[in-house]
Amino acid sequence: MATAPWSRGLVVALLASTSQLLSAPAFANDDAVKVSGKMWVSYSLDLTDSEAMANEFDVDRAYLTVKKNIGDKVTTRLTLDVGRDKDQTTSFVDSMGTEVELDTPQDPRLHAFVKYAYVGWKASEEVELRLGSAQTPYVSFAGKIWGHRFLSKVFIASVGLQGGADLGVHALGDHAEGQVSWQAAIMNGGGHKKAEDDLAKRAQLRVTIDPLADGGSRLPITLYGGTEVGGPDDPQSFGLGSVGFKSDMVAVLVDYLMVFESGSTGQGVGLALVPSIPDIVDIPVRVDWYDPNTDTDGDSASRVLAGLSRTVAKKVRVAGVYERTTPEDAPDLVEHGVVARVEAGF
Repeated sequence: MATAPWSRGLVVALLASTSQLLSAPAFANDDAVKVSGKMWVSYSLDLTDSEAMANEFDVDRAYLTVKKNIGDKVTTRLTLDVGRDKDQTTSFVDSMGTEVELDTPQDPRLHAFVKYAYVGWKASEEVELRLGSAQTPYVSFAGKIWGHRFLSKVFIASVGLQGGADLGVHALGDHAEGQVSWQAAIMNGGGHKKAEDDLAKRAQLRVTIDPLADGGSRLPITLYGGTEVGGPDDPQSFGLGSVGFKSDMVAVLVDYLMVFESGSTGQGVGLALVPSIPDIVDIPVRVDWYDPNTDTDGDSASRVLAGLSRTVAKKVRVAGVYERTTPEDAPDLVEHGVVARVEAGF
């Protein structure tokens, strides 16, 4: 579905307004308005079909973020995200009472849309409440341990169970110099790109203990879960446990996930490992496996990613990775390829 003209106009207006604000004398002080940006550009080569050798240059993502504190208690954030829409399948009931599925091809052009847009209130030095489209409880948190989002999403996002942002009410706390942290949310559940289309909401909670948080390393031990509320009689629920470690020399994060829906159980394991030679090279590696229904044979898949990453300038990284996905029911039909990618921020 192509982006409506009025939505493109809104994005242009937002960008124009941001530009005017940044050039105004009242916003010359960095303490008043904080502006940042990030982009990922890449060249990819698909090795799945050795004869076709499909390849492309692309802009994978681009972000523009504006933050502003209003007094000591109120925070605001607006982040524009540039990417490509994906094809979607929707269903509806026709006049004869028959459910019909409709494939909707999306506009392949790059589009700007709002990812984060929220107002926050600092209830105390340790607790903040946010209203709007904000970070979900675990994806951004895990991404800070993984440290290579420009190469791959974290496990729970890569299997499509949870995105990085959603609309709702969010509460988060950080205590004992970071050794205890938590985040709770009541959200629409469809992610920041979709309007609410049902009565259900998604309730989620993350609790993390990190005994090394006040030192130079981290050891986050996390329990995270969620369920649908106010909707179906058989809601989808999930639980995740993770253990991580992060220092100058290595980052590790292990996730174990279970999903419950309609009497079935899904499970998966994600391993992220990033050994580093400081100031020289990082070696990001991911091994993810997910089975959406343990009672059904042949529906699981595994993914392996490995590569090299190097910081070449302030907020500029280059990387090359090899990625391979193997479906359980067709181990000979492996999808794999290589990607060279640059992340640049300001």
